[in-house]
Amino acid sequence: MFGNVNLKARSPSGIATIAGSLMCLIAPAQAYDLNSCNQLLPTSAVQRFSTEGGGADFGDEPHLGGQPLGDAVICWSPAGRVAVIGKLYADDLCLPFRPCDPLTATVKIKFQRTNGSWTGTTIRRKLTQGNLASLEVKKKSPMGSFKKVNIRLFTFQTTDLGPTGDVLVAERNFQP
Repeated sequence: MFGNVNLKARSPSGIATIAGSLMCLIAPAQAYDLNSCNQLLPTSAVQRFSTEGGGADFGDEPHLGGQPLGDAVICWSPAGRVAVIGKLYADDLCLPFRPCDPLTATVKIKFQRTNGSWTGTTIRRKLTQGNLASLEVKKKSPMGSFKKVNIRLFTFQTTDLGPTGDVLVAERNFQP
């Protein structure tokens, strides 16, 4: 009905490319962990997560299919401090005959103290002119005792029609 399908390798480099692509797909996801946390501050509890927000993602390698497959972490210290470790991804797929507009992915991190007050917001940005770019983010809270972490992801894009402004694409809150 459909006839015979005849697949032939055209060159050794083609076979190597296919094999390399398959290895990327079956490679285990990386993830930050307790050891990563302890390098930043003494840690008693770890929360793993990844967040996919379209053009702005947060997690760890590998980043496939538009999302991080590895985890970022929230590190809770027995002394009351907290830290965030992960990678911010600016993810803008460019297709043939479609030029890419610049895209900026932004992560905004803030910490809530046990008395209810919030710290200032830490902002990290990564720009791409197409395809995927990443930035490792490591942020510790100031001294004190904290009960919540707020992480927000934004995209900003300038198109032929003008700038989009910061667009919130994901928000997560974490508590011990």
